[in-house]
Amino acid sequence: MNHVKPPGILLPKNFHIKEVIDMRNKIYICILLLLVLCSAQSARSQSGQAAKIPDTAAGRQLTAYITAVNSGDEKVMRSFLESHTAESVLQRVPVDRLAAMERKSFEDFGGYEIRKVLESKEYRIRVVLQAKKGQLIDFTLDVEQSSPYKIIGAIILPAQPQEGNGGNQPPMRKGPPPHDENAPAIRRLNELIRIINAGGNRTAVRSFAQENFSKEFLKIPIDVHLNFNSQFYDRTRGVEFVGIQGAKPNEVTALLRNKLTGGWEALIIRVEPDAPYRISAIGLDQPQPPDLQPEKKLTEKEMVEQLDAFMQKLADADVFSGAVLLAKNGQTLFKKAYGQADKDFVTPNRVDTKFNLGSMNKMFTAVAIAQLVEKGKISFDDPLSKFLPDFPNKEAAEKIKINHLLTHTSGLGNYFNRKFNDSSKERFRSVNEQMELARSETLAFEPGSRWAYSNTGFLVLGAVIEKVTGQSYYDYVRENIYRRRE
Repeated sequence: MNHVKPPGILLPKNFHIKEVIDMRNKIYICILLLLVLCSAQSARSQSGQAAKIPDTAAGRQLTAYITAVNSGDEKVMRSFLESHTAESVLQRVPVDRLAAMERKSFEDFGGYEIRKVLESKEYRIRVVLQAKKGQLIDFTLDVEQSSPYKIIGAIILPAQPQEGNGGNQPPMRKGPPPHDENAPAIRRLNELIRIINAGGNRTAVRSFAQENFSKEFLKIPIDVHLNFNSQFYDRTRGVEFVGIQGAKPNEVTALLRNKLTGGWEALIIRVEPDAPYRISAIGLDQPQPPDLQPEKKLTEKEMVEQLDAFMQKLADADVFSGAVLLAKNGQTLFKKAYGQADKDFVTPNRVDTKFNLGSMNKMFTAVAIAQLVEKGKISFDDPLSKFLPDFPNKEAAEKIKINHLLTHTSGLGNYFNRKFNDSSKERFRSVNEQMELARSETLAFEPGSRWAYSNTGFLVLGAVIEKVTGQSYYDYVRENIYRRRE
């Protein structure tokens, strides 16, 4: 059986995985899904030019996102979501649902212009957006901390009123930040936590929302509210309140402890300025946990016991399925498999089960291309037409260079399209079979003119490797990378 993954991403049948993040010697399972669509209040259009976006990983993704949204073209937006959204998010929320959310957003707001940069870091950017229909929106975008810096979350909240906005924003309740337990925002926060901890009861959530959400917040489809609560409970199994991470009039951010993993969560809640202080927005933020030091240094035996217990807890909750190995100085201390490799046939994982590499495999595709360049068989400046003269068409093949494919600047998009989603994955095992999914692609932009993450680009590189070497992609990578000996 072939065990080398194709140059793109091929998800095996019934493979269930959650993103595993190593944080200070503890393993946390978390899916960073912060796509909470919150209502924006109307505001008069501000004067002045659009703000300049910093040239950071988050800034570049924000620029690409705004461009895609403002096109008003559902096909363009879908292509953007497929190629720019982290796989951990897409595994939880199908691209069809994300595209439907963006379509509804465009209908409501009519596109955006960036008015002000409120916060800018390499992997996070927060801005004020001016909707073309007049609304002011507080928008935060988070991206992965390694290339290709895909989007892992967005927080959309009504923008706080700005001086000189003509008074069109509703007044904020005056007074000190609501740190005491009797403050309306804190009271609503406690109510929301109780609902979350009720076990994902959608009937209870629906009733709570209808009774306690503002009219504007309820304009968002009730299924969005229900799904947010269900997904949040599914990955946390409830939360424990730790403290207030941030507070301002009408709004608090709570620091919470995830009951399933012990990890940290930050929940934002905003309320209306007047009684009965209905909830006007809910979102998630990056948690800022305290720097807790371990009580004592664990022995190797204690470390193995705690790791096994933790992983078994996750497997029992059906949020982890895989194999774990712990080693020190080249010596294996612990290895064990958890969960099922195939849920249809109830096939358990083993420590030698072959798992999908996802986009990590792109590095092997890039190494293979670099090897062929070293051997003089291809050049980074070679046009694609030298190897695939008619893909995606003759004109485009002459413009696209090998370097463009490697650097996500070719203008090609994502071959994980509707045909892929609607078909058995067994149909697309070889590079040639997967290339059939990309035959109808057209260039989204002139090659070399800008950057956009492209799964198709690396699939095409796989086809180039096969053309140049006369071997299958699998055989070449296995023989020249996996089994290579100096």
